[in-house]
Amino acid sequence: MKKVLILHGVKKGIFPHWQVWLESELKKQDFEVSFPSFKEHDLSRVKAIHEQVQKFQPDIVICHSIGVALWFHLVNTYKIKKVKKLMLVAPVLSNSTESIFKPFLPFTLPKDLRAKEAIIAFGDNDKFTPLEDAIALQSALNIGMKIMPKAGHFECEDGFGELDCALEWVQR
Repeated sequence: MKKVLILHGVKKGIFPHWQVWLESELKKQDFEVSFPSFKEHDLSRVKAIHEQVQKFQPDIVICHSIGVALWFHLVNTYKIKKVKKLMLVAPVLSNSTESIFKPFLPFTLPKDLRAKEAIIAFGDNDKFTPLEDAIALQSALNIGMKIMPKAGHFECEDGFGELDCALEWVQR
């Protein structure tokens, strides 16, 4: 049975957020899913995530928004076992000026994402990361990229209660 860890952004979404939908769909298909809620609103969350990764030993990790920055902090700080697949959805940039992200910034891009396969997904109209910056990030990480039209920051208000491409990617 494959294990999937989902790391939320600043706060854990509620249904119909795509991560909650994805968790439900994966469980229906007998994936073991961990979607922990982290209350720490600062970099102490990295330690909590490290403990979760060590305990759960995921095969696949899906990060959204600031969850991506936390993955970067994690792999830059701790030695962790390489996962089979890593999906980075709507990452924020290290130089973001949004006050809600400040407790988690800055970060250094990791030299090793600790994944055998990785992909990044962006909306072409993300309110936090301009598309040209998203492409620069993808290039710096040297991983595949999916650009989704009018996806925004992949939030409910952007129309994302379901994210079929994420489910299909996990299933492959």
